[in-house]
Amino acid sequence: KDKFLANVSHDLKTPIWGTNFFISALEKTELTTVQKEYIATIKDSNNHVYRLVEDLLDVSKIERTSLANLDKYKVAFSFSLFWIRLSMELRQLKIK
Repeated sequence: KDKFLANVSHDLKTPIWGTNFFISALEKTELTTVQKEYIATIKDSNNHVYRLVEDLLDVSKIERTSLANLDKYKVAFSFSLFWIRLSMELRQLKIK
């Protein structure tokens, strides 16, 4: 499971980093107002996806630790925060 998550994380993060590189390059060129808005939307979406991947990895780290040493309420709270954040980010993406 850990190896799978590491591979998936790498497979998801690599294109995100590539996209961020091209976004940065495009931001240094002359762009129309509409093009700047498009770049901002792409950048925001990219950052949302990156944070979601990081959140999934955080949840995985929680699962890997000894649950006997963790207060079950803290784990439930972490999962609740993850789902709230995911829901908010998905709603925000739909708005844009």
